[in-house]
Amino acid sequence: RQKFIVLVLIFTSSVFLNSKVFGEVLKDVKIIASSVEKPDLKADFAIDNEMSTRWGSQFSDLQWIMLDLGLQTKFEKIVLHWESAFGKEYQIQVSVDNVNWNEVYKTTNGAGGKDEISFKPQTARYIKLNGIKRGLDWAGYSLYEIQVYSDFKTRILPPIDMDEEMILKNPGFEKGLKFWEKKGNAGNIDVHDWH
Repeated sequence: RQKFIVLVLIFTSSVFLNSKVFGEVLKDVKIIASSVEKPDLKADFAIDNEMSTRWGSQFSDLQWIMLDLGLQTKFEKIVLHWESAFGKEYQIQVSVDNVNWNEVYKTTNGAGGKDEISFKPQTARYIKLNGIKRGLDWAGYSLYEIQVYSDFKTRILPPIDMDEEMILKNPGFEKGLKFWEKKGNAGNIDVHDWH
């Protein structure tokens, strides 16, 4: 009988957010991860609204990253922007107390890039992505951004900043979004893709 002792180092970061977005206020959002590859790939880079920074884990399969929204919040969509080190098999869980968890999504066939994940509306405080199997044996898991939406197109984390708000108010962006909604695939247009 084999026994395994696993030492888990938890790296904790806090991102102080106090932006009122569509009536919801998220304060003192925290994000923690099972590991980081190095200091400049820390967990809070996954919710800093910058595609030039990222979280990167150590090089092993069983890794996780977890959001504490600070209060119970309703949401029904999560978007993952993977770096080349993506999750082949992973699950997303939610919790109101960080003790009892409910699985809302699982895949064994992740392909990286941009994963848009919709599910039955949830009201929870914690969101956890559990990496089960890496897409690349020689890397860990790496995410540019984790985005949380209260509905199909209303993002609550990271909060919409002023530049993005200007884009969203641009008639061209709205026209493009409506076009893709008609096609049944509004996910093809995103603020981060708009130039």
